[in-house]
Amino acid sequence: LTVAWIPGHMEVEGNEEVDTEAKKAAQGDSTRSPAQLRSIVKNPPKGLAAIKASFKKDSRQMWTTEWYECAQYPRIAKYDARPPNASHIKKLYNDKSKRDGSLITQLRSHHIALNAYLHRIKAVNSPWCPRCEVSETVEHYLLHCERY
Repeated sequence: LTVAWIPGHMEVEGNEEVDTEAKKAAQGDSTRSPAQLRSIVKNPPKGLAAIKASFKKDSRQMWTTEWYECAQYPRIAKYDARPPNASHIKKLYNDKSKRDGSLITQLRSHHIALNAYLHRIKAVNSPWCPRCEVSETVEHYLLHCERY
């Protein structure tokens, strides 16, 4: 629906046609049907805030779909199946020092200087824990090893 002001009767091209249509509308003979008008009222054009919110929602949905379809997802899902998002990250790291945040990231990703990882990247000869004689994984380090 577009509304434009036109100066009355000042030899503006199309003015007479506009006057005729306005009179029809005033008498109930509008060129738009009541159903069309109800549709306009029920579905008004979106404002900027609504467009931004829709874009944000669509972007988040697209990112989530890509997250679940990425080749690394099965490996990552073992540790945390949720797609990364700002509020989740803030909860994990907000009150931590940079050093502690780095350590948490290394533990969560299993890219940390424990023998299982170091052996996988060929930095050490054995994946075994020096004390327990089992693979020195993050799980072993955090839950089972008496050394730590």
